[in-house]
Amino acid sequence: MFFTIASMVLTGIFRYDFLMPAELFLFTLAGSIGLAVIGLLLKLPVKKLLFAFLLCTAAIFGAQAYALITGLAQGETELTGIHLIIMSISVALWHFFDLWIILESFATVRKIRKAV
Repeated sequence: MFFTIASMVLTGIFRYDFLMPAELFLFTLAGSIGLAVIGLLLKLPVKKLLFAFLLCTAAIFGAQAYALITGLAQGETELTGIHLIIMSISVALWHFFDLWIILESFATVRKIRKAV
C-alpha cells in the first residue's frame, strides 16, 4: 500500500497489484490459526478473529472460483463490465477482511499478554 501511494504521488497514476496480497494468504492463514489456537488454549474469546478469517477466506476463494468459472483465470474472458465489478468487489472485501484480521490479531495478542 505504501508504494502504491508513493507511486501515485510521484507519477499521478494509480498502480496497484490487487492480487499480490492474495499471494500472501498463507501468512494470513498461519497467523490467524496460530493466534486462535493460543487464544482457545488460554480460554480467551477469539470469535471475532475466527469470523474475520472465515469472511477473508470466503472472499478470496470466492474471487478465485468466479475467475475459474467465468474463464477469467484462463484468459478466455476479458476483465471488463460485470466481471471487473465482481472481481474488484471481491478483492476489496478481501482487503477489508484482512485488515479486520490484523486489528483482531492485535487485540488477541493484547489479551494473551494479559492472560500470561
